Amino acid sequence: MNQDPSKNLGATPAGTTL
Repeated sequence: MNQDPSKNLGATPAGTTL
């Protein structure tokens, strides 16, 4: 599973800490 913040804007990006 590729965790790409750019593609996972709808979900919760693992690379991006909200």
